[in-house]
Amino acid sequence: MRVSVPQLVEQVSRWPEQRAKRAVSRDLRPHAEPVVDQPQPPSGYPAGVEVYLFQSLVSSIAFYVLLGVKVFALVDALTRPPAAFIAAEKMTKPAWLIILGLTVASALVFPSVIGILSIVGIVAAFVYILDARPALASVTRRR
Repeated sequence: MRVSVPQLVEQVSRWPEQRAKRAVSRDLRPHAEPVVDQPQPPSGYPAGVEVYLFQSLVSSIAFYVLLGVKVFALVDALTRPPAAFIAAEKMTKPAWLIILGLTVASALVFPSVIGILSIVGIVAAFVYILDARPALASVTRRR
């Protein structure tokens, strides 16, 4: 069966009307009984208890502790002389300041403990504290 273009256009133009008729005919069908709100069983928690409060508290504490570690590493790198980094055969002072500064900035802009920037920043801060800082301290010991 071949359909001409004008016939096809006419059929397509009637589609919204046909859909509306089908929707109305569906609404005229007998409906089931409306659902009545039934009382929910007790949840076991006293009223006003937030389930995720503990998780939020632990996450906040971890964020602030790790932010403190990052800031400590940045301030320690700021106070060391540039020659100490070269003498200890570690990365240069500007390199550490850029890395640790970006770490602190990303922690302030994206406050998360489990984000990728946070994890990279935590690793960088701990590498500085556990590797570079002892080497710098051995080079710059005061007598």
